[in-house]
Amino acid sequence: MEAECVGGTYTLPTCLVHDIFNHSVMKTLTRSVRTSMAFVLFFMSAAASLRGATALQIDVGPNPLVAFPDEFVFGWEFQINVPIQIHHIGLFDAGGDGFHSLWKISIWSLDGFGGPTSGELDTAALTESGFSYFESVAQLIDNVVIHGPTLQPGRYVIDAGSLFFGGEPGEPRETDLMPSLVTSIVTDPAITFIQARSGMNTFHNEDLVFPSTVEPGLKYMAPNFQFDVVPEPSAGLLLTVGLVVCRRRDLLARNRSR
Repeated sequence: MEAECVGGTYTLPTCLVHDIFNHSVMKTLTRSVRTSMAFVLFFMSAAASLRGATALQIDVGPNPLVAFPDEFVFGWEFQINVPIQIHHIGLFDAGGDGFHSLWKISIWSLDGFGGPTSGELDTAALTESGFSYFESVAQLIDNVVIHGPTLQPGRYVIDAGSLFFGGEPGEPRETDLMPSLVTSIVTDPAITFIQARSGMNTFHNEDLVFPSTVEPGLKYMAPNFQFDVVPEPSAGLLLTVGLVVCRRRDLLARNRSR
């Protein structure tokens, strides 16, 4: 669940933490009370991320890894079953030692939940289980990283494409090998795989292109992402904040009537 806060839209627990020092009623509380409430809400909101997960685990099996053409865009379509907050987006890394080319990974909504979320990957922040990832940051508030985006249930596509469009024909260069086909996949319960997709970035668009071609089988399972499942905030959290605000308003009203 998202809410409008001072300075932006966040998941509701994060919104409560963010607004605690901005709400006009909260500003009337003593510094010690506001600080205590901030700590309580911070730890409650941190606990609101039920679990961390990786969208996709793959078994390449005996299938060979291949070097795709520079213009080729590849990925897969999926259904999100519960709200999730993405914190890393990544790509298959054959050697676990980084990439020779600069890659771009995008997540597209098929249900109209805004434009694509994109990021570039050359030096990984995290390498795990055959994939290298960069950190996905929605906002930076007072030097505190807010991961994102938060994606609502619906249909999405994740795709990847190289941003290397130069070089002379026939010029030797190192390439990044990717799985064109895998033997099996396992997706997190929050995610349902639908189908593979591909496209051609013929005009070398640095924002990539939407992979409009539907592919049969377990093809192009190279882009990936990690996320936290975001449950609804507890009734206790909302009730506690509501009681504090209402109590403070009652005290202010009594002071004015004197």
